[in-house]
Amino acid sequence: MHCNSGIKRTLPFFAVGLLCLVLIGIFTVARVYAQSPTVITGIVVNGTNDYVVDAGLPLVLYSFNNMGQDVTTYESLTDEVGRFVFDDVSLENGVGYALGVDYGGMSYSVLLAEEDLFEPISITIYEPTQDLSVISVSTHTLIIADINEKDQMIEAVEFVSLSNTSDFSLIPDLNTVSQGLFSFMRFSLPEGAADLDLQSDLVGGQIIPMGTGFALTSPIAPGSHSVTYTYRFPYRGDTATFKQNLMQGAELYQVLIPKHENSPRVIGLTEESQINIEGINYTVWEARSRSPKQGLSVEVVDLPEMGIVSSLWNRLLQPKFWYWAMPICVGIVLLFVLFYSIYIGIRSKIIGKSIGSGDTRDQIIEKIALLDENAMTGQSSNREYDRERLILKNRLLQMTDRREVTVNGLY
Repeated sequence: MHCNSGIKRTLPFFAVGLLCLVLIGIFTVARVYAQSPTVITGIVVNGTNDYVVDAGLPLVLYSFNNMGQDVTTYESLTDEVGRFVFDDVSLENGVGYALGVDYGGMSYSVLLAEEDLFEPISITIYEPTQDLSVISVSTHTLIIADINEKDQMIEAVEFVSLSNTSDFSLIPDLNTVSQGLFSFMRFSLPEGAADLDLQSDLVGGQIIPMGTGFALTSPIAPGSHSVTYTYRFPYRGDTATFKQNLMQGAELYQVLIPKHENSPRVIGLTEESQINIEGINYTVWEARSRSPKQGLSVEVVDLPEMGIVSSLWNRLLQPKFWYWAMPICVGIVLLFVLFYSIYIGIRSKIIGKSIGSGDTRDQIIEKIALLDENAMTGQSSNREYDRERLILKNRLLQMTDRREVTVNGLY
């Protein structure tokens, strides 16, 4: 009886141990299976109404580690209904995956986790269009981030929330610009804007300076997107005036300025409210329902300005001022030298005539003595003294008929 009860107590522990071994075996087999070559399937869907996916559309599956290195690619083609198959894909721990396809001038991609690969993958493409009217702007916000009173520069940030509301992808075509047809987004900048920096969730394209702003040639797929750009621009006095062309229009256009004592104001927009962004209070001016190319003029007044002395001193410190001032200063100095040379020449002739043939030798000696006396008392400069004394001396020598003349106290 005692022995039987001991056996009964041991059986549950044996069963638990056996179950653990079975589970470990199952997970080990699953992991070995996951690391073995795997077949991945999926389908390409054309999101544009009444369009299908052609057979033979190339797709690429990328596998990469967390550092984006050691990239492995697998290639496949769609069949008649858009399905595709990747054979012998190696699955590994710590590896990411991405599926990509190029269609109609745009690259479409989707990031995948390892567990996504065991189910059919779906990726959507769209037909291309060059019709810019498919893009609408819901909110366009200009934030005055900082005002530099010394340099009279404003640092600005603009946020643009836009949408492609169609089932076509906007694919810009630069070849139609010469015909006056624009299939890419354009943005305005204030006059003198510098240090432009742009960030966006749009992929590809480039930034092209154009007129009073710039163009962005990125393709735009259906859906919501954002564009953010920063820059600096100058202002004069206490006012900054610029034109917002709003080439894509805007359901809501806003200007935000930090609120403090003697804050700048915006003329041309309606003051609506105050908001707090990351602990900073902003006053909001806005305009609504602006159609494409229905621009508006924005005037920011009551900007801080320096006093006259500080302003002049600041201008003297600017390299641009000396770029123009140096040639002018050199020209003034040369003119001064020219006129002074003419003056000296005329004066020398006058002095020479004043010591003409009418002066006797004694009169010349008296003039030299008077000149010495004026020099000793500081009534004439050393330069004038030396020049006039040399003239008198030469004149005296001429009167001696080339004979050496000795005058006590003079030579």
